[in-house]
Amino acid sequence: MAKYSDDELIAALAVARGDARSILVVGLRRSLGDGGAGVARELAQPNSGEAGYVRAAAIRTLASRAGATATALFAERLSDRSMEVQLAAADALAEVGTDLASVAMLSWLERKLLRPTRAANWDPDELRSTLRYANRHGSVLNRLAQLIDAHESQLQDEEHAWLVEVWPDWRKAAHADSGAQPPNTAALAEPMIEDHRGRVDMEELWAQWEANTLDPVLRLAQRRMSH
Repeated sequence: MAKYSDDELIAALAVARGDARSILVVGLRRSLGDGGAGVARELAQPNSGEAGYVRAAAIRTLASRAGATATALFAERLSDRSMEVQLAAADALAEVGTDLASVAMLSWLERKLLRPTRAANWDPDELRSTLRYANRHGSVLNRLAQLIDAHESQLQDEEHAWLVEVWPDWRKAAHADSGAQPPNTAALAEPMIEDHRGRVDMEELWAQWEANTLDPVLRLAQRRMSH
């Protein structure tokens, strides 16, 4: 059951500053009410005046609250000036995006692979999010495999090893081999870079985050509003 309402978190946003804004936006993922999705959509826009990390949080909240109906917005934000927003949009498309974003998603990965500075600032979720998206829309898999085949030299060692592990038949798919098997969906759900925390209970983690992070931010905002 939701612990917070959209209304109280949205009201707190009116007085919150800095990191507190992103914390409240994250809280809207699970709050109760009809206003959360609309506020997240507004904050995700490039002209919202928010910092990239706040708009990235809004993208992730919108994925939770609006799902596939926000596909067009997520696809647009793949071209955002903020890398944080781009990665959040790619993750949102991997989770809930429809096949209407396939061209935007593949084009985004190609841009990431071809940028001259990639070796210095690549992100594991560039390839992982695109493959997760393609795996949900099977018709996209062969096109993704062909893109990877064309730019294989741009993959980092960690990406290449991960790709072979989660999708052994990617080369077959690139050459339209009808016997090619799809990626291992369970393996795709795991991060590319090993998380040494082991298995995490997400509900317990969320409850701890609410108690230790969201509650103090909300209480401070409410004190400010009462003065």
